Amino acid sequence: MKDILIVCAGSLTGMREAISAAFPKTEYQRYIVRQIRNTLKYVPDKDRKAFFADLKTIYQAVDEQKALATLDRVTEKWTPKYPNYMKRWKGNRDAIL
Repeated sequence: MKDILIVCAGSLTGMREAISAAFPKTEYQRYIVRQIRNTLKYVPDKDRKAFFADLKTIYQAVDEQKALATLDRVTEKWTPKYPNYMKRWKGNRDAIL
């Protein structure tokens, strides 16, 4: 194999670095389902539906610019209540978007 266009994988330690070392031009995208599950499993039921609806607007944006703007809006809304969860979304934005 000479090249890979996109790799969609979990967040295993060192995965991104290993792929970049072997295939420098490859785009790495994290499984969005895993990111969502890992976030929502700690959100109380009373907020889960609204929180999920807002997360959905991030990964369903039509382009990266709109996704980043939406991520900022959602982060501003939910950080006061769930700072660690939104920190993960901001920290993983390059892999998610």
